[in-house]
Amino acid sequence: MIGFYFRESNARSVRASEKLKKLLEENGLKYRDVCFAAGATVSDIDLMIVFGGDGSVLRAVKIAFDTVPIVAINTGNVGFLTSYEETELDDLVSAIKNDALKFSSRRLMEVGYGGKKYYALNDITIAKSYRNDYDSECVKLHFHIDGELVDTYVSDGLIISTPTGSTAYALSAGGPVMTPGVNAFVAAPICAHSLHSRPIVFASTSKTTVTVARSTKECVLYVDGEKVDVITPGGVVSTSDSDRIVKICDFSHSFFKRLSVKLNQWSSTDTEIE
Repeated sequence: MIGFYFRESNARSVRASEKLKKLLEENGLKYRDVCFAAGATVSDIDLMIVFGGDGSVLRAVKIAFDTVPIVAINTGNVGFLTSYEETELDDLVSAIKNDALKFSSRRLMEVGYGGKKYYALNDITIAKSYRNDYDSECVKLHFHIDGELVDTYVSDGLIISTPTGSTAYALSAGGPVMTPGVNAFVAAPICAHSLHSRPIVFASTSKTTVTVARSTKECVLYVDGEKVDVITPGGVVSTSDSDRIVKICDFSHSFFKRLSVKLNQWSSTDTEIE
């Protein structure tokens, strides 16, 4: 059974999903919609097709990891995690019929705060809270790797990214691009008020903590772009590698070609004003 995962408010996703459904029916392949909400079940799904951009893929991961491989069709903006464009649906159906889809296993980062556990495919961000932020001051974050103090960042926040997420928010903060198979994470401060604070690449087997200084104000914890908690002064966020994986269809083009197309051209060629 093939699962369809998309946002009904995205007209491009709806059109592409309807077209693909017709193609699957013509080829005798079964499908059903998977609810675009938390708690969706995938027990009968063998393959999940996600329509949208990277945000849709990240949401789909929350219900598919460890269980269902993902193929993403770009009906969003950048779509770096997507494998097919809307014009390539016939190719996708052919690959499904011939069992020719290739997947890579992406390890998830385990994140802990306040007794709760989260999993991130892309990244986590500890950022200053803008609630009642009348003076827009920086926050102070103590960052440790394997118990050793790396730096105290006076900044707008800190991003800790997986290789998969290195082309996302961490890249905007000056972090390096890492190929998906690299066993490393990157920590990238956001607008650090310092000349020496730079992104740091470290082994994914390391354990880290980020402590919000007691002298600073509250921060917000984001996991894969979603706000999950408020971190009070003195609060500690931990990260480590996890055993959980998600299988994502490998890019239909080479990683570096896709890197060039997606990150160098998408913003300059989109003339639509939103």
